[in-house]
Amino acid sequence: MLQIEGRKLESVEPERFTAEQYLNLCSTAIDQNGSALEWVEASAAGVENYQNLCYQAVKKNGTSLYFVKRDLFDHSRNKLREIYRIAVIQNTDALMLIQDQTLPLCRLAVKRNASALQWVNPELFSKEEYGEICFLAFYQKQELILLERLFGEYFDIKYIKNYQALRFVDKSH
Repeated sequence: MLQIEGRKLESVEPERFTAEQYLNLCSTAIDQNGSALEWVEASAAGVENYQNLCYQAVKKNGTSLYFVKRDLFDHSRNKLREIYRIAVIQNTDALMLIQDQTLPLCRLAVKRNASALQWVNPELFSKEEYGEICFLAFYQKQELILLERLFGEYFDIKYIKNYQALRFVDKSH
């Protein structure tokens, strides 16, 4: 079995290896450090293999999502959504790297870790949907400090007794 330190994949020249050897090197490097995805040459790995390496990388380190070449998923939106889901399960901070957030994905993130609320883009959701996400985050019994920070100088938030009222809080005011 080939061994390679994850970050050393940067210096690997794919043309010096067979496709199978290169793929094994990439897979081994990603097993050691999910961020090694940064140095995978998608053209040498092939699109389907590259997509599988992306899945492997975010499963190891959710923030490896940063290195995923999303344009290689144009015809595989479901695969990309699954990679997003796995990344968020592994590390809810991966949500900050997702520009096309969905309600189910944000629900998943805040259920796993209420502080993921800071990465939710409220502009992508209706006021009701965003309120639901806020409520789910708060329902995790986290302190109001995070919500106070998110909503800025909306001091009355400390005194909300009916937490469902959070759905009506407008962050921009």
